[in-house]
Amino acid sequence: MKSRILVFLFAIAILNFAALAAQSLGSITSLKGRVSIQSGSDSARPASAKQEVKEGDYVTTQSDGEAVITLSTGTVMKVGPDTRMKINKSTVKSGDGNQFSVGLTKGSLSAKVSKLKTASDSFNVYTPTSVAGVRGTDFSVAAGVDGST
Repeated sequence: MKSRILVFLFAIAILNFAALAAQSLGSITSLKGRVSIQSGSDSARPASAKQEVKEGDYVTTQSDGEAVITLSTGTVMKVGPDTRMKINKSTVKSGDGNQFSVGLTKGSLSAKVSKLKTASDSFNVYTPTSVAGVRGTDFSVAAGVDGST
């Protein structure tokens, strides 16, 4: 019985450590209107300026909401009104390149992507019908609830 309790406690400690180790990818640098953020299985909560964003976070704006997110790589993303997006994946490690991807379920996203430095660097936006991969440019993409991009 003691060994089961120890294994259980060890598993909880590992899960808590993994949650704490989630790397900040940047922060919300500007907010307007109603914007919420949801991390993992937590409930969505109102976003705040200077709040960190991490892999797996959902950012949702209402009809009056907008958010500007500045990534640690220097890329700046503007999330438009009526938008739902998820930060899918990010690897920001020296030597391994910087890979970043966002899933845009609905709404609009504009980004000023900082110049990517190595061939393994990437910045991708996935919509329900397409994928946009860019390297050091300004671009915008919109996804409609009808599946249009």
